[in-house]
Amino acid sequence: MSRFNEVVRFLDFDRKNNIVTEPSIRVQSVQERLFDAIKTYNPAVAVKIGIGSGKILSAMLENTSARVVAVEPSEKAIEEYLSRHATPESKKRLDIVRGDMHSFPIDYYKADMVVSIDYLDLFDMSRCIDEFKRALNFDGIFFFAGTALCDDDIEGLYDDFMRMLCPLHTDFYLAEDFKTIMGLKDFTFVKSMMLSFDRDLKAAFDYFGTFFGVEARNKAREFLNERRGDFETLYSLTKDDVITEPYLIGIYMRNRPAPEKD
Repeated sequence: MSRFNEVVRFLDFDRKNNIVTEPSIRVQSVQERLFDAIKTYNPAVAVKIGIGSGKILSAMLENTSARVVAVEPSEKAIEEYLSRHATPESKKRLDIVRGDMHSFPIDYYKADMVVSIDYLDLFDMSRCIDEFKRALNFDGIFFFAGTALCDDDIEGLYDDFMRMLCPLHTDFYLAEDFKTIMGLKDFTFVKSMMLSFDRDLKAAFDYFGTFFGVEARNKAREFLNERRGDFETLYSLTKDDVITEPYLIGIYMRNRPAPEKD
């Protein structure tokens, strides 16, 4: 099975509970910041990466006047959303395209805003950003929301843990490193904020173990026990195996090309 198909299979699994993509604990916080950005920049066309839980996508249609395009890898997710959530009125401003974020099915300069929430750590982030940049107009906005590393986790301890627990995981980033990468990708940093949410690792072991198997779960649990002191320091790990997970929301503007010199 190709990696893309495995990602689709996992997204279909996660959509039943939305533990990874757009969990209910984060939806309101993300929506508030997203709608602030939409109000500020007033995009005519907003492209959302993935359907996710469907709540934020529906809210974008209900609370903005933008044309909304969702790029979703899972055909099942598209069918379910259209049958359960879409209305005749919302369909007038909604397009859903099945596609891979690595070969973004949006033409050059067609988007005024690209919205990515909880998807990039399942894909090659660098390739995705290149594709999003291609699709954005000059001065277009990239709105990012996703789990980040603790500022002091220089070693990438939480990344190592997540790759064991969820073998499809690619990378989390330090907030400053993400800002630097976006600059190298020809985006200007506008603003960001760091939120935090609790994550129950005992529940995570069961959840990811159901999909990836006992070996992945046990390997991650053993790693956590070996590095427990570090997790306590960096992520406030409790005796009940609950951590405080950093969550980055950032806004970045696609640069205009430098004027040609005579």
